[in-house]
Amino acid sequence: QIRTFSLPKYMTYYANGWKDDAAWFGEGTIHSDTLVITEDYISAYRVYRDTGCDSVALLKTTMSKYTEECLLKANYKRIIVWLDPDEAGVKGERKITQRLRYITGTEISPACWDQEPKELDPRTLKRVLNGL
Repeated sequence: QIRTFSLPKYMTYYANGWKDDAAWFGEGTIHSDTLVITEDYISAYRVYRDTGCDSVALLKTTMSKYTEECLLKANYKRIIVWLDPDEAGVKGERKITQRLRYITGTEISPACWDQEPKELDPRTLKRVLNGL
């Protein structure tokens, strides 16, 4: 993946044979009963590092069936969907929240926060996640 300071913001290339299209932090070890779904790597990493919650970076505003299946197998008690606060992110957050409420018995919370996790200091990030 490439980060630039002009459009496009990210370019993603998938390796042949790679099944998952998202980046998981904590997946497999499940040390938390909470999963935070973000749009980008940095936000997902910050959530994982600063709060102890598992996280996943979708790298877009939609969730693939494969990521959905992985999430269902993990059996989280609480899922927070926290995408970017732009128009696409808000729309994606709403769709993902509705879908996950439908297919799981899990508490699903849309973040509806005007900042991304990567923009918050660790203390504020913990406070925000505990308040959702």
